Amino acid sequence: MKTNSTLKILLAALLLAAAAFRAQAQATPPGLVPPTETYAGKTHAQWLESWFTWMFSIPGKAEAFPFMDPTGANSGANQSGPVFFFAKSWLGKKGNPPEQRAATVPEGTALFLPFNGYYIDPNPARDPATITAENRAALNDWGMQVFKLVVDGQEVPVDSSLSSPILHATSVHTLSIPADAAARSPEVGYGGLPEAVYPFQSYEWFVLHKPLPVGRHVVHLFNNGFIGTPDEWVSDVVWTIDVVARPLSRDVIATSATEFSGFRDVAGWSYGHRTAPAAGASENYDPARDFIPFSGGPAQGDWDGQRQQWNGTAWKAKDGTELAAGSSRLAAANRWTLRRWQASELLEKSPVALRWTLAKADATCGNGVTGALHINGQLVDKATIPFDRADALTRTFYALLTPGDVVDLALRPLGADGTDDLGCDSALMTLSVSTAIPNFPRQPDNKLFLTSLPTRKLELLSQATANGRSTVNWSSQASATYGIKASGDLVNWADLASGLPGNPTATRWSEPLTSPEQPARFYRVVEESKTIEGLWVAFYEGNGYELIRIKLDGNQAVATKLIGDTYIRSGEVTWEADIKTGVGQQQVAAGSDFQGREWVSGTLKITNSDRLTFTWTGVGTSLFRRVD
Repeated sequence: MKTNSTLKILLAALLLAAAAFRAQAQATPPGLVPPTETYAGKTHAQWLESWFTWMFSIPGKAEAFPFMDPTGANSGANQSGPVFFFAKSWLGKKGNPPEQRAATVPEGTALFLPFNGYYIDPNPARDPATITAENRAALNDWGMQVFKLVVDGQEVPVDSSLSSPILHATSVHTLSIPADAAARSPEVGYGGLPEAVYPFQSYEWFVLHKPLPVGRHVVHLFNNGFIGTPDEWVSDVVWTIDVVARPLSRDVIATSATEFSGFRDVAGWSYGHRTAPAAGASENYDPARDFIPFSGGPAQGDWDGQRQQWNGTAWKAKDGTELAAGSSRLAAANRWTLRRWQASELLEKSPVALRWTLAKADATCGNGVTGALHINGQLVDKATIPFDRADALTRTFYALLTPGDVVDLALRPLGADGTDDLGCDSALMTLSVSTAIPNFPRQPDNKLFLTSLPTRKLELLSQATANGRSTVNWSSQASATYGIKASGDLVNWADLASGLPGNPTATRWSEPLTSPEQPARFYRVVEESKTIEGLWVAFYEGNGYELIRIKLDGNQAVATKLIGDTYIRSGEVTWEADIKTGVGQQQVAAGSDFQGREWVSGTLKITNSDRLTFTWTGVGTSLFRRVD
């Protein structure tokens, strides 16, 4: 009995240890983006689609194809946005030393690191469900894979099983392979595929690694082989990665005219239309549900206006509604065209200038047209021009955008007389996005952009009881922690949870109900702590309002101007201070453009989590308020 009890205790301990090991193995390593989370507005499956689009977009000979590039010299080709795509290798055999490749990556850019994957050669005649089933069946027959990832000498755990959280499947979508693509070289082997094939689906084990700091890094990627030759063919690559600094302001980051194409989600641009709302209805809409993309694309057959709406130079529906590089034409009174840009090139929440133009293509007829700018489906700017205006109307709207936000420039048939007359409703229109903001930016209605920025407030968004749980949802910030209190009488409050980390926009918390008869109770969300990291509007005496981003390095706060003045311009540090002692220094200049600049001592005072001041010794005090 004694021995049996000892064995039971030992077995229980082993089971607990195994469970703990499994839990630890399944946790996402701190350097990786969790596979269930989005990054810069895209899911991992969507980034996988972008990875394939990138690979097949590169022109040239075989050595330009990412898998075949022996040194990484071509690794920067067609790279843009918040994620840098890396390739596996087709050059290594078992027993060979790892390949040595090099790449230069802009700071703030995540790394797409692939291990292995599989897809059935696409064929337009195949049913999408068949493609998915054949892909999965091939994976099930593949056997155990071995992957290895080492970043700067530290091995990152990688699960290579078929239930691995890093195994992702693309949606069934169109894969485009241009005629001049390096992938079509005989050594690569995609030459037999048409330029555009549908449907296409892939499974791939990969990770998104969070941005590495500026400097040199070494990343080792290994997998034990491709299907059919798991013991003889390996992908074994050591990347030397130089992460280089880049300025805060990169000026124009998107232009609709020069980046126009017959592909969706290239450089962030997509093209579609929507059914106009009924008279008197809200002009706002659901950006996902109400956006109808034009169908088709290059090399998907001759234009028919239905399945294939790309005619070689423009997107065009059968009724004549058209969207081209610098123009659009409406052919139905209940239709708007939408030129869409998704803010995937932004690295963090940032101010941008949205500059859009509108002009009548024919200034001799019709009743005019309307252009409208929407952010995430919400109308932010609108203008109507009469039929006889020959020059272009140009407007600039300033906004704080988060990575993944959607900006739509719509053309509407609404004329100057208030009717949707379609006569001569062909218009010239463009949209550009810039991170270069003037010192005193004003909206089209002449209101100062900075003074109109809202201050974030803690707001209880919803409270609901369902499926045996009570759930609370509130507005939040990633830099804050929250607590939950409950009361049955609104007088006596009990603590239920503490130290809950906030998400960037909203946070959800729930608790199980003890019984269906549990009496109703009220919840209160409290903000327990908040760092001063984030965006702040400051008032500088003599210079007006400016936008500041504060970052923390331990106790050291560094405040950088995103919208500056003629003395200390955008992108420069305005002050730095110790948040514990308040001791700091501020940069000042005697003349414009940094003339006679110097550092003077100063003091930081944090009034509360949304208000602070910085006093320059012998000069004055600047007031700061946190903005949403």
